[in-house]
Amino acid sequence: MTGGLLIRPAEVSDLEQVAALAHAIFGASAWGLAHFMPHPQREVLLASAGGEVLGYAVVQWAGDEAELQSLAVASRRRRAGIGAALLEQALAFAAGRRAETMFLEVRESNLAARGFYGRFGFQECGRRPGYYHEPEEAALVLRRSVGAGA
Repeated sequence: MTGGLLIRPAEVSDLEQVAALAHAIFGASAWGLAHFMPHPQREVLLASAGGEVLGYAVVQWAGDEAELQSLAVASRRRRAGIGAALLEQALAFAAGRRAETMFLEVRESNLAARGFYGRFGFQECGRRPGYYHEPEEAALVLRRSVGAGA
């Protein structure tokens, strides 16, 4: 825990707050509560301070690959290191599951997110036209190595 920030696996009792945060950030395109429920190959990581949910990351894995399915931080708490702490923990979690590579998708127009992930060594490896809706937009697929030497 740094500066009162705690990063930990979410518990079922946290998930309503996580889904509410997702809705506040992403509006109608946000994942519903069911998308955050426990699954044997997925982990929801939670960032909190003083009992308040400030952000989350969702990591899913299969074999030697992991996918960062979602990473979000409350609008009023951005640029305070919460996203970086969540991403570092997600990468550590994936490494602990023996993942060698992590993938993610990001809106092509989201330059801030692309820059953020680039600082962590993610590189573009593909493009998915029409991946996002409202508005429709392509996703860039980013990847980085997870294990030793990453």
